Amino acid sequence: MQKRLKVLLSAYACESGKGSEPGVGWNWVNQIARFHDVWVITRANNRESIERENGGALSGVHWIYFDYPGWARFWKRGQRGVHLYYYLWQIAVYFLARRLH
Repeated sequence: MQKRLKVLLSAYACESGKGSEPGVGWNWVNQIARFHDVWVITRANNRESIERENGGALSGVHWIYFDYPGWARFWKRGQRGVHLYYYLWQIAVYFLARRLH
């Protein structure tokens, strides 16, 4: 039997029962968790959906919720703003991940 690795996954969108990016994020978590321990960094607005599904207690999955404060979410208005917010979220998650290690 192979040793279970510790895997860190950044999933900006992650919700069960959804299509597109949220569904892909959810499926990545589920498939990786079959063989490894997974730490998932995702947006705080995904928490309700995740906890509704199995109480958020998938075996071997550890959830870390991160989002910018409400005042910073004004960037999400308009297409350019959404891309900028997404980019800044990824940068912040990089530093969060480094602190986790």
